[in-house]
This record gives sequence, C-alpha cells and structure tokens, in this order.
Amino acid sequence: RRQEIATRRDREKRDKLRKKLAGLDILRLKEAQIVKILDFLPTTADDVRILLQGYPVSLSKKDMERIVEVVIECT
Repeated sequence: RRQEIATRRDREKRDKLRKKLAGLDILRLKEAQIVKILDFLPTTADDVRILLQGYPVSLSKKDMERIVEVVIECT
C-alpha cells in the first residue's frame, strides 16, 4: 500500500514537471528531450547540455538554466 502511494505521488510529480517543462515554450525542446530530462533530472546547465548533446538541438544557456530551475523547483 505504501509503495502504491509513493508511486502515485512520484507519477504526479513527474506529470507536474513535464507540464512545467512544456510550459517553458522552448520551441526546440521536443517530447523526447523532455522525457530524457525527466529520467535524469539535471541540476546544472552543463548537465542539460551533456544530456541533450546526442540530440540535434541547441539551446541557449538561458534556456538550459530555465530548465534547471524548473527541475529543482519540482523535485
């Protein structure tokens, strides 16, 4: 029962974070990159850069910092 509650809570946090990341309106950020961010929860702009370097996307440092702010706020 406790595990079920924890899982539900984690799912709700993940959904909230996904919505906030999508709400940043970073045009180049696609669903696949959002899922990767949700999987790893980067805490610095460099973490975001490294995490997304395998994708054909380039984000400004400001956008990466906005992503980190949302991740930290929601975790």
